[in-house]
Amino acid sequence: MQDAKYKAAADEDGSWSVIDAESEIPAVVNGVPQVGLTEDLAREVADTLNAMMDDGDG
Repeated sequence: MQDAKYKAAADEDGSWSVIDAESEIPAVVNGVPQVGLTEDLAREVADTLNAMMDDGDG
């Protein structure tokens, strides 16, 4: 497995986002920026996106 492309990141307001690890720009899934999430959901989304990248689906 390569370095993770996406990671969960805490925001200043206490919510969490899924960001591109290199650019630090929020990930967008089906046109929806992955911001304002709970920590658990952000980690789950990041893990799912990374798994898709590993499978060649990304």
